[in-house]
Amino acid sequence: MARNDPQFNVRMPSEIKQQLTHIAATNRRSINAEIIAAIQLWIKINREKVIPSTSQDLTKTEKEAMDIAISVLKKIRGQ
Repeated sequence: MARNDPQFNVRMPSEIKQQLTHIAATNRRSINAEIIAAIQLWIKINREKVIPSTSQDLTKTEKEAMDIAISVLKKIRGQ
């Protein structure tokens, strides 16, 4: 990530920030990197809702990555 990338502040409940901090540490990422990974996954999931693809289109590694990312999002949401 370059220094000239756009920046913005986000307000979030302290409980979510604590969960995010824990998940980021577990994944050995910065909080910023964890947020970006979650947003990228959210975009991909929502794009797939608009442009359907079959599970056959995903490689085994992509499926595993998707499962991990979904698990992270569920932890962030407290599910």
